[in-house]
Amino acid sequence: MDIVFTIVSRNYAAQAAVLMRSLAQAEPDCARVVIGSDGPIPELQPYARVIEARETGAPVAPMSVYYDALELNTAIKPHAFRRLLAEPGVTSVTYLDPDIFVYAPLDEVRQGLEAAPLVLIPHLTRPLAGEANPNDHTILTSGGFNLGFMAARREDQIFALLDWWAEKCRFDCRVDFRNGLFTDQKWMDLAPGLVSDLAILRHPGLDIAYWNLEGRALSHGPAGWRVNGRPLVFFHFSGFDPNRPDVLSKHQDRIVVPPNSPLARLLADYGQALLDNGHAQSSRTPYAYAAFPSGRPVTGAMRRRALRAAREGQRFDAGLSNQVEAWMDGPDPLGAAEGLPAVTR
Repeated sequence: MDIVFTIVSRNYAAQAAVLMRSLAQAEPDCARVVIGSDGPIPELQPYARVIEARETGAPVAPMSVYYDALELNTAIKPHAFRRLLAEPGVTSVTYLDPDIFVYAPLDEVRQGLEAAPLVLIPHLTRPLAGEANPNDHTILTSGGFNLGFMAARREDQIFALLDWWAEKCRFDCRVDFRNGLFTDQKWMDLAPGLVSDLAILRHPGLDIAYWNLEGRALSHGPAGWRVNGRPLVFFHFSGFDPNRPDVLSKHQDRIVVPPNSPLARLLADYGQALLDNGHAQSSRTPYAYAAFPSGRPVTGAMRRRALRAAREGQRFDAGLSNQVEAWMDGPDPLGAAEGLPAVTR
């Protein structure tokens, strides 16, 4: 059995619903799973099996103290792969980011899994000219492979890779470009040396997004959506806002969407799908780990202080509790020694 899964906070429920509905059309025989990082998402049950992140074995409670939403969602990923691959009858597991739409069967992914135990897609298959954002340096700092996609077979070496990855993500699944880290993604740059073989997919219709669309021709006709004349398999709408369908992504200034173009139509269709699946409501759902029980917001400085303390052995097994809030208001000798800003109300 093949499983395709995603991981979402509750405010991304609409994206997950659209992804799972697209998978039901393109890949009706695969099992679909949604993992909720910050609590149950029962409205997704018509489209997929829904699992809470704590059921994957990930240390969600302590990580919810020292990681923000992006970092927590990505830190769960190796645990989710391990949990799903271990289920009876499962032969392969594929991860897709929630802001992806699948337009055609994942045949190239299956071919990759036949050739190698691990399948990845590079961010770039051609250099990015000029200094518009993103550029080659941006990609270099964020990682060679885009971890909005990953597929793996059920093999002992993959479980060993996942154990290593999960341990790295315990404290180092953070956005920290100065120290060469970008969530779970940068670690996969080491994957080619850690598995017996790796399938790198370069099909132009796979994982299309703002970082690789330049130089690829998107079109639509009787055969459906095409990229460079080949089928569009899945598009990654990273940074897309359905309320601004004329903007490809908030993360870039490289590509302008021409009015009435195929890209404009693709974005408008996806934006409407999000709105039809409750985006206006789900996007307003508060992140469950954004504040202490008192209602006091958890700041970035607080999270980094907790991360430093966790590395030194401080336990945060109860998550964002009243006791942790009181601890935050105490002295921070590590922070003072490093010249870091104090945690204030």
